[in-house]
Amino acid sequence: MPRPLAAILVATLASARPLCGAADASEPDAPAPEAPRPEEPAPDAPAPDAPAPDAPAPEAPEPEAPEPEDPEARPREEGPRWSTSAARQEAVRVSEGLVQLLRSSERGDPRPAAAALGDPSWIVRRAAALRLGVLGLPPSRVAELREAARPGSAPLRRGSPARAAARALGARPPEREPEPAPELGRSEALRLAASLISRYVAEGKERPLARRELLGGLLAYRAASADPRDRGFLAQVLGERLDLALVLSELGLQEPKELAEGGGRALFRWFEANAAYLYWQPRARRFELDSAARRARQPSEAYRERHPWPEGQGPRRPAPRPVR
Repeated sequence: MPRPLAAILVATLASARPLCGAADASEPDAPAPEAPRPEEPAPDAPAPDAPAPDAPAPEAPEPEAPEPEDPEARPREEGPRWSTSAARQEAVRVSEGLVQLLRSSERGDPRPAAAALGDPSWIVRRAAALRLGVLGLPPSRVAELREAARPGSAPLRRGSPARAAARALGARPPEREPEPAPELGRSEALRLAASLISRYVAEGKERPLARRELLGGLLAYRAASADPRDRGFLAQVLGERLDLALVLSELGLQEPKELAEGGGRALFRWFEANAAYLYWQPRARRFELDSAARRARQPSEAYRERHPWPEGQGPRRPAPRPVR
C-alpha cells in the first residue's frame, strides 16, 4: 500500500540534510534624526545606570504565551469553525511563519526555529521541533517538544530544559559558511501544515468531534494560496482521512488523484455538505459516512444517541483481516 502524502512530506522535512551556516545579515536601519542634546554631566560624573563597557546587552524577555482559547467562550460565526474569518486569518499567519522557519533552517540557522517554539500555533511549534532535530537537537528534546505541541496546548515555558537546549543550539558558531539554499515559499509551508494536521488526526488521541474540527481546518488553508495545485494538495490530504471509495463514487471519479482537479473544489463541497454526518472509524483511521444520519438529516452524534450503532458496525466495526 503506498504511503500517504502526509507521511511522506513530514518524513522528508524531518530528515532532509540542512545546509549549515548562519542566516544572512540584514541591512542596517537608516539613522534616526538627531534629537536635542540633554545637559551634559560634569566631566568626572559617572552616567547613571550606565552598563560596563564590555557588558552584554540584557536579553529581552519573551512575551507571555496566550492561554489556550476556550471555544465555548468565543462568539462563533455561522457555520463550522474552519469556515470563519478568524480561522482563515490564522491559516495565513501560520503559513507565513512556516515559510520563514523553513527558509532559515535550510540555511542552517536554528535560531528562528528556537524562537518559534513560543508560537501560539501547535503546528508552528511541531514544525520547529522537526527542523531543530534536523539541525542537531538531541532526539529526546525533539520528542519532548513534539509531545508538547498539541492542539489547544500552550507553548512550553521559556525556561524549560527542551527550549533551553534549542537556544543553546542556536548559540553555537556555524561550522562553515552557509551555502545557497533552495527557495522555499508558501506552497512548501502549506503542504507541511496540511501534512502535520492529517498525521495528528490519524495518530492523536482527540475525541471524534475534535478530530473532525482539525481535519476541517484543512479547508481554512485555502485562504493561504490561490494556486490550484496547492488547493489540490489540500484536497488529496483531506481525502486520505475519508472513505475514498465512497467519496469517489459519490463524486463520479475514478482515481484518488482526480480529487486534486479544479483545486479540489468538488471534494471540499462534499466535505462541507457531509461533515456533520461523518463518524470516526478508529481501526481504519479515517472518517466514514453515517448514511442513516444523513437520511434523517441529523448530525451523526445526535442520531446515534437515539439509534445506537448495532454491534460490529460503525465505530465498532472490527479491523479487516489481512489478505493472505
